[in-house]
Amino acid sequence: MTEPIAGQRWIWICRFGIYGVLAALCGGCADVKMPANVADPVPIYLADYDVHTTVLLPGDGPYYIDYSFGDWNYAAKHHKLPNDALGALTISFSSEFERRIIPADPHTGEPRFPDKPGWFLRLYADRDAVNKRLAVLTARFQQDCKLHAKDGLISESDGSTIFVKDPQHYSVQNNCNHLTAETLRSLGYEVSGWVNGGSFHVSGEVTPH
Repeated sequence: MTEPIAGQRWIWICRFGIYGVLAALCGGCADVKMPANVADPVPIYLADYDVHTTVLLPGDGPYYIDYSFGDWNYAAKHHKLPNDALGALTISFSSEFERRIIPADPHTGEPRFPDKPGWFLRLYADRDAVNKRLAVLTARFQQDCKLHAKDGLISESDGSTIFVKDPQHYSVQNNCNHLTAETLRSLGYEVSGWVNGGSFHVSGEVTPH
């Protein structure tokens, strides 16, 4: 039995839409230049999940805090079919802000990822700059939780990951990779080039003093 014509048409629309979005995402890479000097260095981690990136910042215990931004249905509700991905990047109806608490390995100090990023890189940033950035992200997260405690909050049973609805609009032009670039800039890194697709190339050396 052949698939209805309308169904076939929808599949091709999704495919061409996804190809178009991917072309927009893969238009180049972002160049990241480390700050020349870091007065009071603490480790941070840049993690790459193909087209998704995030920055892990050290908490006040043996763990890292990961804030990220995404589409509510795709990230929080785990609707991840091809048409969901296309919808998230083109006509997202609701956004989410996510906080993950990731434990540090007691021997190496590196984050013990519950998932597997394609790669992650240890960088360094000034402690005061990290604390200020964490304060900004935490304030945004807490405000979202206050506004959406009843109608837009999903938490894992142990509280290590919390998704909450966020007022910013999620799109190709404002996604998780833009949040990554914004965080790196706030920590003294120079970020230039194509941020949309999350292909970050890091250069330079940090010289603690």
